[in-house]
Amino acid sequence: MMDGRAHLTEAFRWSREAEVELAEILALGLGMAGPAAVGAAMGNLPLGMMAALGGLAAGGVGMGASAGAQLRALGRALAPVGLAGILAALVAGHGW
Repeated sequence: MMDGRAHLTEAFRWSREAEVELAEILALGLGMAGPAAVGAAMGNLPLGMMAALGGLAAGGVGMGASAGAQLRALGRALAPVGLAGILAALVAGHGW
């Protein structure tokens, strides 16, 4: 069985097997931090954290060679996440 330190080390280990582009890192960060921040601003952080799970959808975005292709891919990935955040706020009855 792993001790706590070994588990944390393995959890935060950077994988060198796949290339990761800066745009992917930024998209995932925004996709997860945005809903969490909205939830915290609404006074319901757990709801924001649940909505932030939708940010994981941006993880499968294939990056294109040009900036325009990357922006279109990010927009297609983050649009459902933004819609989920809006729907979560409406369902919760707090509004914006």
